[in-house]
Amino acid sequence: MSRPQPEVIMSFQDGGFYSQQALVAGLTAVEKSYAEWKARPKPVQPGADIKLVKEDVELVMSELDYTKAQAEKALREHGGSVEKVFEEYVKPAKMKEPHRY
Repeated sequence: MSRPQPEVIMSFQDGGFYSQQALVAGLTAVEKSYAEWKARPKPVQPGADIKLVKEDVELVMSELDYTKAQAEKALREHGGSVEKVFEEYVKPAKMKEPHRY
């Protein structure tokens, strides 16, 4: 007894073909995994609940030559404090090993 032939959507010269059942099964799997991905809990951004003052964002942008996104991120990381953002900006980088002078 032979297997029933799948409904062929397109045949190729080399003998390959796409079956409708295989395409529907693949698309269904993709749709399901996308729905699961969309339903996953979103990670909470630190400082996301902080209300930023427009003037503070503009000050950080103008003084530190940051983009708006960079200024907002820096302010959120430092609790909305302009002073802490500036302190972090001017703080020297930690040296890997002390000078030997």
